[in-house]
Amino acid sequence: VAREFVRIRGLDLEIRTVEGAIEADRDNVAIASSRARAGLADELDVSRAQRTLDRNLALLPELRGQRRNAEIRLAVLLGTTPGELSLSAGALPRRDVIPATGVPADLLLRRPDVRRAEQALIASNARIGAREAEFFPRVSISGTFAFESTDLGNLVDAGAFGFSLGPSVSFPIFNGGRIRAQVRVAESQQRQAVLDLQLVLIDAIAEVESSLVLRHQAEERAGKLNAAEQSASDTESLATARFEAGVVDFLDVTEARTQLLEIRRDRAVAETEALLRLIDLYVALGGGWDFGVVYSAAGPTPSIDQLLAESNE
Repeated sequence: VAREFVRIRGLDLEIRTVEGAIEADRDNVAIASSRARAGLADELDVSRAQRTLDRNLALLPELRGQRRNAEIRLAVLLGTTPGELSLSAGALPRRDVIPATGVPADLLLRRPDVRRAEQALIASNARIGAREAEFFPRVSISGTFAFESTDLGNLVDAGAFGFSLGPSVSFPIFNGGRIRAQVRVAESQQRQAVLDLQLVLIDAIAEVESSLVLRHQAEERAGKLNAAEQSASDTESLATARFEAGVVDFLDVTEARTQLLEIRRDRAVAETEALLRLIDLYVALGGGWDFGVVYSAAGPTPSIDQLLAESNE
């Protein structure tokens, strides 16, 4: 659900970016047409401006179709009729809510697969104790209650009742071999449970580490594209000013604005990707909490021995 919601918001950002470029393209067409009528430019500039406008207009149907498909997938995930779900446009959520490095061990132990393996280890330890307990004698207390009378008419008298109570002790003399075999089986199951937990922890640590690396890379790419967008915006402004001053032709302006749009779309995709990688990190850590509260201080990634020790505690 979170991934589909983020994809919708990412497409909203792309659509707004293209719509802004289309508004600028329409202005360019109007300016080029006016200059052509005034004899300050030829029809080639008008054609170039119109070509850029038509190309950007062609982007909107595809983006809006992708957004609608994401809404349909989100509706299915929410258990509602796809046609009934329609989200208004919005901004991407913040993604500065979690440190980029290190995870405390107690968060990793929240994962369902780790908790399942942990409980299996606890159960296997308990089975060893249960099997070893069969070596000890079993003491039980039993009793008998009976009627003692030779005359049916005296059955209601107090002297006709008999009761005995006493302990009984049983020794597993002839079952020692079977019990020892069961203990060895339980110990083998316990060792297997330890190995299973170690394997789960290795996979969990690898998944978290991979999620951290991918999120860091996504954040780095988004940051660099943000800087590239600023440079492209400066280039577009300079090309426009030089064109209005008659220093360059309209082709330079068109190319600058095309590059600016491409970089802005790439930045929108990169910011969406960074949020998706953040969601992957949430999933890798087990999820289900407010990072702003629990994840206040990041530490180094724990070792398997540390995780096993915390699991045993």
